[in-house]
Amino acid sequence: MKNATIYAKKVKKLMGTLPRPKSSPTRDDLVIVLVEAVLASDAARKDIHRAVATLTGEFVDLNELRVSPAKEIAAAMGRDFPRARDKAGTLVRCLNSVFDKSGRMDIAYMKDLPRKDLRRHLAEIGLSPFAAAYVMLLGLDLAAIPVDVSLVDALKMHDALGPCTIEEAQAFLERTIPAKQQAAAHEFFRAMIEKNTKAIAKWARTHPELATPEPEILPPPKLKMLVKHQPLPGAKDEDEDVGGSLEAVLDEADTDAPLDDDADLDLPPVDLTDDEDGPAAPPKKKPAPAKKKPPAGKTVKKK
Repeated sequence: MKNATIYAKKVKKLMGTLPRPKSSPTRDDLVIVLVEAVLASDAARKDIHRAVATLTGEFVDLNELRVSPAKEIAAAMGRDFPRARDKAGTLVRCLNSVFDKSGRMDIAYMKDLPRKDLRRHLAEIGLSPFAAAYVMLLGLDLAAIPVDVSLVDALKMHDALGPCTIEEAQAFLERTIPAKQQAAAHEFFRAMIEKNTKAIAKWARTHPELATPEPEILPPPKLKMLVKHQPLPGAKDEDEDVGGSLEAVLDEADTDAPLDDDADLDLPPVDLTDDEDGPAAPPKKKPAPAKKKPPAGKTVKKK
């Protein structure tokens, strides 16, 4: 981003003196954090908590939520919830991806992933950059800053950010703000947005050339294939990542091993008879064609 040094000073001046960082309590309901992450972009925190409470109250559990139509989930979130239908579809895809990966509704396995692989995996299960950063910051206690359209427009309105995409703004803020202060910065940004919601919306209408467009909802990239339960030859354990290629596993198998002639293949007997009277008779030979007789009164000369 151009003039990053100048904008970094403006961001720090805008934030002022942030409160001293506090250790975030570890949350056990990590999948609920994921649900919040999907719903949270461009929404007020009170509306997010209300929507999550409604979803967990109207559906028996997260498994029922996972298999429910997006239309029903969006209706439960409320008509006025920002981009409810898009977020409902994203939520269903993410929950199903988590279930396919872990076999249950649990994302605790993500704690063991390296940071770089974690962000890639969060994108693979269908999370936006905002939602991925939300899970990292509030669920896994890792440094990250969730950035949505509202935050980018708010910073532009305060002349603390130049023309950029959401991804560029997120990378810029995560470089500018120290890791230990990013949780406090996130709280500051959400409070600033909620306080200036009408002003931000008015600024976006009057500055369409600078306003940030709504992010396009894209299908998530395909998850890498996992070997589960009975691993094929070449797989180390039942959850080993084989890089999306079944052929890579089959190539390592000993396909040229000799067969045991004495092995009991348990093949069904072959019926060689056509009926109960015995084997079928061989086909009869066709009779030779009869020689034509010469017409009466004519003799045939012998050669």
